[in-house]
Amino acid sequence: MALVDRIIIAVVAVVLTIIGVFAALTTWGSSVLIDWLVSLKYAKLDGILLIIILLLLAAYLIMMIFSSFKSERRSIVRSTELGDIRINAQTIIGLVDKAVKEIEGIKDVDVRLHEVEPLKVEIGLQLLPDYHIPHLTESIQLEIKNYLQNTVGVETDVINILVKGVLPEQRIRVQ
Repeated sequence: MALVDRIIIAVVAVVLTIIGVFAALTTWGSSVLIDWLVSLKYAKLDGILLIIILLLLAAYLIMMIFSSFKSERRSIVRSTELGDIRINAQTIIGLVDKAVKEIEGIKDVDVRLHEVEPLKVEIGLQLLPDYHIPHLTESIQLEIKNYLQNTVGVETDVINILVKGVLPEQRIRVQ
């Protein structure tokens, strides 16, 4: 989930909490919410701003829902004589993540699929120090290509690797 999505969800949570508090106060006899809503009749700008904010939040949440459905539909489809086999993009991402983490010299992995057919994978890496980067990254590409061919049965068109950084060497202090 992206940072923007988390911020929007946090704003929606705050707005719903405030509405819930006002509704509770109204239930227990306070007229704060009703007075404020009646005052919006005379303060058009406040009412318009409130409506715009709530509509934008609702529209963004609806877009998030439909984009999650779209990402769920991304899958590799293989037809057999008994029916179709669908392998979800998240499954492939999980397999690649697991396979890369098993390779020596890797600290952190971020896997993304840009296309499912033909399969285009991007792997972001944080490496441990003292490893030959060109050799390590080429071996990762070959390893992942073979791994996906053997486990999923699909040819990988492109495997891009982005080395995001090399962790600094940890020195042990003796006191």
